[in-house]
Amino acid sequence: MLRHVHARRARLPLAAAVLILVASAAEADRGERLARLSDAEHQRNVGAVASALADPDRGVRRRAALAAATLGDPQLWPAIQSLLDDPEPAVRAAAAFASGLIRDGAARPRLEARLADPDVEVRARAAEALGRLTPGTTASRLAQHLDTLLPPGPRVTVRDEPAAQSDPWLEARLTLLALGAQRDPAVALRSLSPPTGPRIDWWPAAWVASRFESPAMLPVLESAAASSSVPSRALAAASLGRHPAGLAALRRLLADPEPAVVSAALRGLAEHRTQAAAEAALPLMRSARPEHRAGALGVLAAGPALPELAARVLPALADEDPEVRARAHEALARLEPEAYPLLLSGLDSEPSSLVREAMARTIRAIGGPLAAARLPEFAADPDPAVRAAAGPQAPEPSSARRQQPRRPLADHLAATAPYQLHLSGQIYSPRVVLETTAGRIELLLDPVHAPLAVADFVALARRGAYDGTPLRHLLAEVEVSAGPALAAAAIDPLPAERTLRPTGRGTALASGPAGGFALSLVAQPERDGSATVLGAVTVGLDVVRRLRPHDQIRAVVVWDGR
Repeated sequence: MLRHVHARRARLPLAAAVLILVASAAEADRGERLARLSDAEHQRNVGAVASALADPDRGVRRRAALAAATLGDPQLWPAIQSLLDDPEPAVRAAAAFASGLIRDGAARPRLEARLADPDVEVRARAAEALGRLTPGTTASRLAQHLDTLLPPGPRVTVRDEPAAQSDPWLEARLTLLALGAQRDPAVALRSLSPPTGPRIDWWPAAWVASRFESPAMLPVLESAAASSSVPSRALAAASLGRHPAGLAALRRLLADPEPAVVSAALRGLAEHRTQAAAEAALPLMRSARPEHRAGALGVLAAGPALPELAARVLPALADEDPEVRARAHEALARLEPEAYPLLLSGLDSEPSSLVREAMARTIRAIGGPLAAARLPEFAADPDPAVRAAAGPQAPEPSSARRQQPRRPLADHLAATAPYQLHLSGQIYSPRVVLETTAGRIELLLDPVHAPLAVADFVALARRGAYDGTPLRHLLAEVEVSAGPALAAAAIDPLPAERTLRPTGRGTALASGPAGGFALSLVAQPERDGSATVLGAVTVGLDVVRRLRPHDQIRAVVVWDGR
């Protein structure tokens, strides 16, 4: 008996070794098929993607559904629909997501059936997909589903944290956003503001209300402007500018304790384009925060010609912040266009390319003798952004354009290899540290959903592509392109890959040419499904919000567990 026990124990290491070998072989086989699928997507090989939709491996089927949505070939749509009944929840969720991206109206009955799916993500993705179908066709069904998800009562307050591991409000959030995407104001209003008044105190409600310019949505936005939620107030502030009666609420938000809300309120005032809005913004020109001084000037630049205000803007031309100086040029050209040429003649040379770019853009818009006299110097500027603002450049000869190379099959394997889950239980999540002039930012990348884009991003970061790069501050995000270290190299944009991840606050996105990426400052549900999500900010979101146009990335460090 004892001898048999020892024999079984002796066989255990061999059995474990066999299991490890089998698991490793299966993992390598899956990786190979995923790599071939990525290559088929890149080459638009419809037949290969169709085969992958029927692959026995759930991971391959899931990725194939996203690839099929990217291709958008109607031949693939019936196969995507069939995956809505797949036994694997992750595959059903991806199929629902893909059905929405291609706006397959024939999938509507199956999508509505998936609103009762046992898996919460499948239900959420089905609702999201229904919202992307023909506007007005599914709004009532989505409103009914939303009623089953929200707590009872005349007033519902929700505070979610999209970055958390567990997201209990995923289904309600995607259903509410889908309702807004349906563009049916009557149905949306019944959900957001029944006769008892605004019902939902939650940032998605403010986002949905912002999709409509109907005066009936004004009470919803005014309610959001008084919310304790910073995202709700910011979304309301940016949208109130489209309502003439929203000026009073915007004036109150200019005194908000949260700087991001004040910035949004200034953007809302710029939408008004009235003298009253310009006068409301004037006190912010003395703000201690440069982004608020620049925002106030942006309101003046968007409004009517008001020569009497030009003298109050002149000191901003000497502001220490280059964005403030740039907006001052735009504001003065708008307030008193006849005097702007004379003003230019008395200015010293401008050291900031950001300001020179604004000057070139402003002079070009004015045109006439001023443009003929001054634009040539900007067209010869050493900074390409300034040259572009001065006017269209001669096209690059076709023979000099770099052809898009065929992506090696190993790229996908190389991108995901350090992050695969083995029997040892170890898994590495790639992290990138951005050392900026405003502070440290850490990103957690997602090579599973965007393997090719993440692989290229990491490769560029290791080559120093982003070191010393200035930041371009847009309304909703901070954008970065490959910088001076690789200025002479021909760099492609990061690959476009469909992902199920939302574009929330702090999301890292592939953006723009030359390997560019962006860090989202606010939730952007309108970009869900179209943006390539590289990952998310895990440390330093406050730094992202502090970044200014004159800030730079000093260095980028990649950690991948090796």
